Amino acid sequence: LGVAPQQEMLFDSQTPLEFVGLAATLQGLVDSGAAARAALDKVELDADDPRPIATYSKGMRQRLGIANALMNEPDLLVLDEPTQGLDQPGEAAFYRLIEEVRRDTGVAVLMVSHDLGAVCVAVYVADQRQSDNLTYTHTNHIGSNPAPDHHARDIGCARR
Repeated sequence: LGVAPQQEMLFDSQTPLEFVGLAATLQGLVDSGAAARAALDKVELDADDPRPIATYSKGMRQRLGIANALMNEPDLLVLDEPTQGLDQPGEAAFYRLIEEVRRDTGVAVLMVSHDLGAVCVAVYVADQRQSDNLTYTHTNHIGSNPAPDHHARDIGCARR
């Protein structure tokens, strides 16, 4: 299981390689340096970037969290509000990255988000590009809010 929580837990003074390398060491990976470099490569971050994490944009920080979550090659990647704070181009780039990671590693992705429309669009696009069957599920809102089925149908995401 790999988890990228909504609230980032990064050491801002470290470089990405130091941060992800520490995670690899704490997980007991034999070659933590190689594992860290591989994880950073999966999310298109430069392992040799000498800048501290504090200088990274929100999108780069999100990718760093995903690299950390992918460190132990999980079967399931859980992303909690992964696009929060990203602008539209950043969201689009994020969804392309998740699609590539899923395709390249075979990891299943569970995304938690309040933005059903964006997630459904991402699922719909991924479904159109994948040869295997991709499924999505939603849960009805608790309380007086209506179920979001009609939103999914409006953007062409609902299964027929």
